[in-house]
Amino acid sequence: MRRRRWLVSPALILAGAVPGGEARAATAAPELWRRAVAVFEANRHLLPGRVLASFAIVDDKGKPKRTSEREMRYALDARGEVQVELVRALDNGRDVTAKARSAFRPERGDGDGQDARENGRASFSLADVPLAAEKQEQVEVLARPETAALYGMTCRRFDFSMRLPLAESGRARGKSFSLRGMAWIDEAGGRPVKLEFAPDPLPSRVKSLWTVFTYGPGAGGEWLLKEIRSEGAGGFLFIKKRFRSRIELNDHFAVPPGG
Repeated sequence: MRRRRWLVSPALILAGAVPGGEARAATAAPELWRRAVAVFEANRHLLPGRVLASFAIVDDKGKPKRTSEREMRYALDARGEVQVELVRALDNGRDVTAKARSAFRPERGDGDGQDARENGRASFSLADVPLAAEKQEQVEVLARPETAALYGMTCRRFDFSMRLPLAESGRARGKSFSLRGMAWIDEAGGRPVKLEFAPDPLPSRVKSLWTVFTYGPGAGGEWLLKEIRSEGAGGFLFIKKRFRSRIELNDHFAVPPGG
């Protein structure tokens, strides 16, 4: 069984690495970073069963001009394959579920960003995070003295840069892009609490992008990705649009090993 990989759009760029200190390959990272990798790996077999996604084009004051909402449900079928159902769709507050279902193609691509990469566009899936064990050779981390109180936890800041291939084939073969940002890790438990990052370079016609992953506890003590927020702006010539999105992930379920 092939595990479904979750494709997301990143969002506002860091203007390069923060000066000071010395970045190290994640394989030689501080103990707290390695603990966070272990927590991530221990819970990565858990996928969200219910996903609520909202997207808005906003004006200069942040007021929505156009909105879109989708509710998706994911579950294992009798063969152990992940199936997806479009539960509800709203455009500008109007129910368009029937129309959206008729155009819905859940099996288009495998969700790993490969199609976009082969066309030279920066894209990544939820497997492309700096805490994934198999990505550590591609990650550089820099421990910072800065801490922040987040959700009742004292969290240490780590700056990171992760290289990802732009394409496995085609004209962009051999090229790469990076995700640059910061991770906030619970000092007491080694649990990742927030990942904040952006792609470098930015995708074509995108002026700014920024994405925040927020993690939290599950009902059984699991440590889960709970929310993804993105903000950004893009445009062409003198036309500029600002946007924001939010993805809520709930009702996680376990995918069997090897799925």
